[in-house]
Amino acid sequence: MTTSPKGNAQPAVDRKNAERQQRTPSGLRREIDLAEPYEKGLAAALSLRRINRHGKADKRLKKEVTKAFRSLYEAANGRQIWTVIGPITIGPAVAPWLKEAPLFFETDKDLLEFIENFNGAPAGDLGIRR
Repeated sequence: MTTSPKGNAQPAVDRKNAERQQRTPSGLRREIDLAEPYEKGLAAALSLRRINRHGKADKRLKKEVTKAFRSLYEAANGRQIWTVIGPITIGPAVAPWLKEAPLFFETDKDLLEFIENFNGAPAGDLGIRR
């Protein structure tokens, strides 16, 4: 989640997306709000700029980001199951304070590093391979 002074800022595509992004010297940071529905947060996490752009490695990274985001979302909202009447919480949130303010990330690597530091576990323990 560090910002480096190199690179150019990217222009916002439209007003709606501009509200969800912050300009930094190295590019755009996307907002991930854990108080919103899971699908919306996952879409934002998957839209982060990718560092590794190699065919199969990119697919593996998408799975890792999805799995890591799921663990972060469950930490903030608790474990839920989906039924025809909606979500039912079956486990308490261990870090509900994560929902108080949105998180901003520039790349998928930043997101994975945040989750690794949040859990205090090495990347191998989270199933994340670099």
